[in-house]
Amino acid sequence: PPFWQTWWFRITAAVALLLSFYGIYRWRTATLRRQKRVLEQTVKERTAEVIEEKAEIERQKDVIQSEKEKSDELLLNILPSEVAQELKEKGYTTARSFDEVTVLFSDIKGFTNVAEKLTAQELVKEIDTYFSAFDNIMLKYGLEKIKTIGDAYIAAGGLPEKNSATAHNVIEAA
Repeated sequence: PPFWQTWWFRITAAVALLLSFYGIYRWRTATLRRQKRVLEQTVKERTAEVIEEKAEIERQKDVIQSEKEKSDELLLNILPSEVAQELKEKGYTTARSFDEVTVLFSDIKGFTNVAEKLTAQELVKEIDTYFSAFDNIMLKYGLEKIKTIGDAYIAAGGLPEKNSATAHNVIEAA
């Protein structure tokens, strides 16, 4: 008989076919394992990126919160609390009229001459001493600090709420 009809050829062909299927199976599972490793590595990298981005966003959020607190503190240092709150809520403030208001403008006499003789640190310490005393007087009498410019200190009595504090009463107390 022809060789393809012999028992040994049929067994060899069957074994070769089985080995081919087994080889294809092994190649396919190896490919899937390789793809799985690549995907797992990609997931790890992307997860690390997301975690890093999240941490960066948290840092930025903290910085923004800190800057907001500084901004609020500066706003409260410049404006009365009611006006600052209205400005934060509405974005603008409504003009108000006050019948009785006392404005204090203080300027240290001869300060320029003194400032020329002091170091920057000594100058700031000197101004801080005066302005701290003024701040304590403002708190004691319910006055509103308006602004400090150089060696000038500006405050008002009767703002934003009417009170009995006048410049005369404050100067006598000081």
